[in-house]
Amino acid sequence: MDVVVARTFLEIVQTGSFFAAAERLLVTQSAVSLRVKKLEEALGRSLFVRSKAGVALTAAGRQFERHARAMINIWEDAQFQIKVPEGTIDTVMIGCQNAIWPRVGADWLTMMEFRMPEVAIHIRLGQPEQLMHQLHLGHVDIAILYRPELRPGLRVRQIMADRLLLVASHPDYPPDLDHRYVYVDWGPEFAVAHRLQHQDFRGSRVTASIGADALMLVLNRDRAAYLPESVVRRHLESGVVHRVKGVPAEPFPAYVAWEDGELSDALEESLLCLEVVATEMLN
Repeated sequence: MDVVVARTFLEIVQTGSFFAAAERLLVTQSAVSLRVKKLEEALGRSLFVRSKAGVALTAAGRQFERHARAMINIWEDAQFQIKVPEGTIDTVMIGCQNAIWPRVGADWLTMMEFRMPEVAIHIRLGQPEQLMHQLHLGHVDIAILYRPELRPGLRVRQIMADRLLLVASHPDYPPDLDHRYVYVDWGPEFAVAHRLQHQDFRGSRVTASIGADALMLVLNRDRAAYLPESVVRRHLESGVVHRVKGVPAEPFPAYVAWEDGELSDALEESLLCLEVVATEMLN
C-alpha cells in the first residue's frame, strides 16, 4: 500500500463520502472507488459500509484507521528528515505537552539554536496520551510531559519540581471553594489529592482541560483555580492574583521521556538544555 491510498482512505473517513473525498483530493470519484477496491482486496476485508447517507467504517476499517494514520505520520517524518537545511548534521524531534511548552519551549529552543546551530529541530505539541504514542512509534525522540506512561524500554527523568497552588483573583477567596472555582484536570494524582483536601467539594460549574484557559479566567474573570507555581509566580509577585490562604501546595513535577538506547549528541544536548532551562525557571 502506498501513501496515496492511505490518504484516500483517511479522507473518506473524515468526509463521510467517496464523492467529498474525491473533491478534496482533486480526483474523480471512480479513482477513489478504485483505490478503495484495491486496498480492500489487498487486506481481504471490507473497510466501509455504503448507504444512501454516506459511508461508515466496518470493524476492520476501524482497526485499519490507526495503521493508516501511523503510515502518514512516518511518511511526513521521513519528508521532514530529508528536507532539512543544507549543513544540517542531525535532527531532533521533540514532543511537548501543551501546558508545558509556553514555560520552557522558547528558552530551550533559543539555547539549542545557540549551542547546536547545525541541528534541525521538529516540534510537536499535544496531550500526554498522544505524545506517548508518538514516542512509541518513533515520531518524536523525546517527550516532555506531566504524566509519563511507565513501561519497559522507556527512560524517564524528572526535569522540574513544580507545585500546584490554589490561586484566586480576590485576596480573600475562601479555602473551601465556591461558585467561582474552576476545576482543572491535572491528572489522576491531582484528582485524589483534591478529594482529600476538599472533602466537601461537590463539583465546579466551570472546568478546564488546559491550564492556560483557567489562568485567563483567574486573571480576567474573578475566578480561582489550581495552577503551576512556575506559571503564576510573576502574577503573585505583582499582586494581580493571590494565593488562597490555608491550602497547601500539591507536588506537580514535569518529566522528560525517551526510548532506551544510545543517544545521539544532539539528543544528549537536548536533555541537558531542558534541565538547565527548567532549573533556571524555578529559581
